Amino acid sequence: MQEISSINSMSSHIESAEFPARGRVASVADFPDVPNVCRQTLKELWRGAPHGSLAHVVMAPDDTSLLHRHDRLSEVYVVLSGSGYLTIGEERVAITKDSVAVIPPGVPHKVENGPAEALVHLVICAPAFDPADVVLLEAARDA
Repeated sequence: MQEISSINSMSSHIESAEFPARGRVASVADFPDVPNVCRQTLKELWRGAPHGSLAHVVMAPDDTSLLHRHDRLSEVYVVLSGSGYLTIGEERVAITKDSVAVIPPGVPHKVENGPAEALVHLVICAPAFDPADVVLLEAARDA
């Protein structure tokens, strides 16, 4: 079990993101990519700090996130397209379009994408995502 301090560099990108004004509609493509240790295409779409945040994540085919946990925040994953597997604690379950998973604080988790297509999902965090609350349980991969 290890905590990687380099993920704290994400906070500067999150803090500086220009979010649409209340009531304005924007495309996901309008948001900047947020660097992340799992090397996924991640865009933070909303931050209602300190209460919650919303991210849009695209995982490449055959990609896998790192096993990790958050000690303070809960996450909800909503799969928009693609399929793969989600490990929550000791359980590994299949996920597909329209799957919804709630991940409580302290529970190790990771996502594995299948080979056919990108896996696109939303991540809702409460309270708002904090890079300092990511505890990696496996080593980061080389870029």
